[in-house]
Amino acid sequence: MFDFEQQLKVGKKGEDSLLIRFPFLEKTDGRKADFIIKEGYPCAGDFLELKTETRTIEETKNFFIESYSDTERRTVGGPWRARNDGVRFYAHLFKCGALYIFDTAILLPHLVKAIKIKKIPAKKIKNKTWVTTGYAVSRELLIETPACVYSKS
Repeated sequence: MFDFEQQLKVGKKGEDSLLIRFPFLEKTDGRKADFIIKEGYPCAGDFLELKTETRTIEETKNFFIESYSDTERRTVGGPWRARNDGVRFYAHLFKCGALYIFDTAILLPHLVKAIKIKKIPAKKIKNKTWVTTGYAVSRELLIETPACVYSKS
């Protein structure tokens, strides 16, 4: 079973790491996205949503991309939620520090196509009181697309 409280700690650690690496980011209240790009920088005012992985890139060849944060309530998650909330950048940070940043609007068509063509099955992850649904998508399928605007392994 997935431990939400533990994942919040992992996410916080990832967010702190990104603030150190990229001083042009400013933390938000987290409702819409995790960060906003500060004024005076390219893409100022754009938002970035960060997903912090609990494994290294050596431990997994995939991104876990959430489609529903609460499956029963059909609460959209991952890049679909980011798009709906007007979040331009969607990022994955791995435990080893590897970081991949995607343009959300460009990512989604590639992601949907990859899921359909590769017949990637939806995976359900049990939490204490809800179930999350998402996809284990090969990094190679996404980092070679124009959607990937930054990668550092």
